[in-house]
Amino acid sequence: MERELYLIKTAEQAVQNIVRLNTFLAEHPMALNRSISSVRRWYAARVDGCWRFGFSKFIGYADMTPELYDDNLDRLRGGRTERALNSLSMTVDASSPLFASLSSQLHEFLTTLGRDKPSSNATISFLLTLPTSNQSFIEARTTGLPRATEAEQLVIRRIGQDVFRESLMRYWGGRCPMTGVAEPELLRASHIIPWAQCESDVARLDVHNGLLLSALWDAAFDSGLATFDDTGTPLFSTRLSEEARARLTTLAPLPLTEAHRAYMAWHRQEVFEPSP
Repeated sequence: MERELYLIKTAEQAVQNIVRLNTFLAEHPMALNRSISSVRRWYAARVDGCWRFGFSKFIGYADMTPELYDDNLDRLRGGRTERALNSLSMTVDASSPLFASLSSQLHEFLTTLGRDKPSSNATISFLLTLPTSNQSFIEARTTGLPRATEAEQLVIRRIGQDVFRESLMRYWGGRCPMTGVAEPELLRASHIIPWAQCESDVARLDVHNGLLLSALWDAAFDSGLATFDDTGTPLFSTRLSEEARARLTTLAPLPLTEAHRAYMAWHRQEVFEPSP
């Protein structure tokens, strides 16, 4: 009896598959040569400080193993897995430094498998993985610190904001998803529901309650001059001049999860000013 194949629902599932795939290929580098030779879309995940790569037919099905892949090769559908991965990943701009770096590392990976560099039209997407619990990070960094005075509480808050920024940097791959800007000095950790208006520390530290935006996009978003609909498409206030709007460039709609959409609905209602 054939086993039912289910598509993944989280980026973490895809990362687990990437780990299994890379572990297998390290021991059997020639095993999947035929499949790998036809790959045109690669997915990258940061694992133990290094980038690891996989392809959709392997990483797009839940709990995939080399044995399961081999036994069901004729049943695997790349179109279905790529659609499942679309909302869990972000395609890297081919003109960006990040793409150049990932391409180089992908080339090294393929070389270990006896393959040449990736095809000239290959794309690379990175998985939007969640960090380890931010609350755990906060507890680890603040245990034993005093909290009695306003100044001491400000220290705790700054630590929390630092952790929040770190989680957004990891989630969004260290780049603004709207512009592709990747210089940390030009990136802002933008809360969707502002820190002071969150009802709990969980919401304050929730990676889904934030966007990693370039400074200009952050200013527009924070001031209510711009927001996003449920598809991730920007909405602009009529207060925004045509010149300013033209400066707010976009590569593609934001890949929003359901959790993002819930926070964004609040932003559209409470912060966004569609007209004066």
